[in-house]
Amino acid sequence: MKKVIFVLIVAFLAGCSKDEETATKNDMAGTSWTAPNPIAELVYGGDCTLTVEFFGGSECQIIDKIENAGFANRTKVYEGTYELYSNNDSIKWEANDRIVKGRISGSIIESNNYDLTGSAIVYLKNN
Repeated sequence: MKKVIFVLIVAFLAGCSKDEETATKNDMAGTSWTAPNPIAELVYGGDCTLTVEFFGGSECQIIDKIENAGFANRTKVYEGTYELYSNNDSIKWEANDRIVKGRISGSIIESNNYDLTGSAIVYLKNN
């Protein structure tokens, strides 16, 4: 009887450690995603993009680029944090005093930010 209880306890503990490993796996680390920045394009013209890069842990950075806009060409980088939730199919990041939430589906993130037409801004995976 003691052996049966011991085997059950060992099996339970082994099962718990596998769940913890799965829950802490971060598939976003080491990826970057880019979306057009329609507000900046309206203001500055040219090609304006937002890129979010996710690192290990919960760190990220936002790269705000304005190119081919004559005098206004610039790149700004903002450090931030992110978290995955809802079975790792949703993400929230915060940088430059802004919070963006999005739903991950394959190689896109549909954000809760909208362009000038009312469509959700979509980030495409770069790597």
